[in-house]
Amino acid sequence: QHMMPLSVALDMGRIVQQNKALQKVYIIEGHWFFQFLFRCIFPFLRKEMRDKFVLLNGSLLEVVANLRGVGLTVRDLEPLRSRFGP
Repeated sequence: QHMMPLSVALDMGRIVQQNKALQKVYIIEGHWFFQFLFRCIFPFLRKEMRDKFVLLNGSLLEVVANLRGVGLTVRDLEPLRSRFGP
């Protein structure tokens, strides 16, 4: 169970490498170990790959503001509401 974030991080890297059309991957409130791994490996990734990953933390308002800043609509953000509680 504790190593699950490692396999998720590796899978995310593979997905980004194999899918050239993928523009961004937003990781919202990721597991602390997952975030740690990404921050450790970021310096070793090519800039094109680093630019595709966005780690978002904070309150729902902060996350929504960041996502709206890149053009997502309220409808796009609806699935996030349950993640942050009432």
